[in-house]
Amino acid sequence: MQQESQDLWLQRQAIELLSQHIPFETDPSVKAECIEELRAIVLRAGRTIDRSLFGFEARQELQRLRLWDYFSDSRPPELQREDEATYGHGRFFHHDADDGDDL
Repeated sequence: MQQESQDLWLQRQAIELLSQHIPFETDPSVKAECIEELRAIVLRAGRTIDRSLFGFEARQELQRLRLWDYFSDSRPPELQREDEATYGHGRFFHHDADDGDDL
């Protein structure tokens, strides 16, 4: 595995910390600023960062903000598809239209 540069490491740490902080921020204006800063960093560096390096809390917030797909994925394609099924991309529930159950 290739070692990441110091700049890339700093950007990844900033993404991790911001994405962990946002859910707990109570001031709406500060929260909005944090989200905008997070988006800017992700758009600038996301393609060069492997998504498997992020922790669970950061991953959840990045997915909620629809930023998760901006990161690279170094895993084989079969594991990437498993990841989609596991982490809430609408594949948990199957509902037949004609079964009469409306949940």
